[in-house]
Amino acid sequence: MATVTGEILIARNPATNAEVGRVIVTPAEEVGEIVERARIAQREWARVELKKRLELIGRWWKLLSREAHSWADLIRDEIGKPRIEALAADVLPTLDALRWTVRNAKHALRHEWAKPGWQRWLLASTGRIDWVPVGVVGMIGTWNYPLFLNTPLIAHALAAGNAVVWKPSELASISGARIQRSLEVSGMPAGLVSTVIGDGQVGKALIDSAIDKGVFTGGVENGRRVLTALAERGIPGVAELSGYDPAIVLGDAPLDSTIRAITWGAFVGCGQTCVSIKR
Repeated sequence: MATVTGEILIARNPATNAEVGRVIVTPAEEVGEIVERARIAQREWARVELKKRLELIGRWWKLLSREAHSWADLIRDEIGKPRIEALAADVLPTLDALRWTVRNAKHALRHEWAKPGWQRWLLASTGRIDWVPVGVVGMIGTWNYPLFLNTPLIAHALAAGNAVVWKPSELASISGARIQRSLEVSGMPAGLVSTVIGDGQVGKALIDSAIDKGVFTGGVENGRRVLTALAERGIPGVAELSGYDPAIVLGDAPLDSTIRAITWGAFVGCGQTCVSIKR
């Protein structure tokens, strides 16, 4: 739960209504300026060799690892999850994703050779495909997994040489602000990643700003609005809008364990999970 009072967003525990924390709201009119500062930082970051980028992401990963239990407590308090679920389904997958990034980004971003193949009749010669940063990635995050569904996306963008300006859900603003602090403690260059706090107006200002790519995680209706706004300006976008996932139970399935598994799969995260069983 969250309420906005003037320039302050107050986060509350959805189970007890106790105050979890307060964070300053970012004025929507300042979002464009923040994106421009990120662009300046990105130009320098793109010139940093990949090895150095991954070293900084590795420091971030280790910092989050040391703070794993306090992260589980915060997610429990702000989102309302059982602590064991916050740790097992949010914190640990985040650490695993960052570890994968540090260990595999060099392979994923390596250049590739394109052979003439079927374009031989055009006299196309062998070419090399290189990956280059897109620039500033504008990202609107989600609340149900405030660490796992946001942190790896930031890490991937940084590994590829991009800057990130992102808005955490107003229902996970304290977690979002803590992610920002952890990046700064890890030594990320100033302005390279910026967190803007607020409601849908701040999110709209981010999507309407001069970003080079948009990323949205959330509901279908808002996702369509975001993709439409980006497409009208020719800006690429990625949206994860959940699904309508079935559970298929075959006739020879062991009934007791199947019932337990399906029940957990349907109600994990109070059912507010993108891959939870819907039917």
